[in-house]
Amino acid sequence: MIDAKELVRSRNKCSVLHIAVGFAGVILASAVILLSAPKAAQATPKYAQETGLPCSQCHVSAAGGSALKPFGKKFQANGHKVAK
Repeated sequence: MIDAKELVRSRNKCSVLHIAVGFAGVILASAVILLSAPKAAQATPKYAQETGLPCSQCHVSAAGGSALKPFGKKFQANGHKVAK
């Protein structure tokens, strides 16, 4: 038969384990949320000034935005430099 003290020790061990697993889960969930959060847009009129090209050269919308044309995707992949 298990005595009362042994039962309490056993339950305390389980409680600590549950708390540790829960804490690890919160940290993991927080990391996933932070890493998958949307990033700020990097497109700026500065690129148009530097290259002499209109924003619509790279962007589907002349106002900019995240939708890029094929030229804009190549520009982005090339470190925001116009390929020669």
